[in-house]
Amino acid sequence: RFGGGQRTVGAVVIAGGGDAQENFRTAALLRWDGTGVSFTALPDLPVPVANGCGTVVGDILYVAGGQDTPSATSTLNRCFALNLAASDRAW
Repeated sequence: RFGGGQRTVGAVVIAGGGDAQENFRTAALLRWDGTGVSFTALPDLPVPVANGCGTVVGDILYVAGGQDTPSATSTLNRCFALNLAASDRAW
């Protein structure tokens, strides 16, 4: 599975990804608590995205480009933003 990853304060964000059959919409925060890794689900991306680019600016996670299917021959012309500090997170 290939997805985008970006480090933010105290966590690593993963968003999207894919394999030979499909691309995924899933996103999550991964945190090391000193003894193990905790997993916090984030809202699914609006569309499946693999090979996208991501960055975090302040509390906002941005995911741009990528491909929506494994057979795609061009990139998505889309950018999604998620406020990681919001209590009701939505892309």
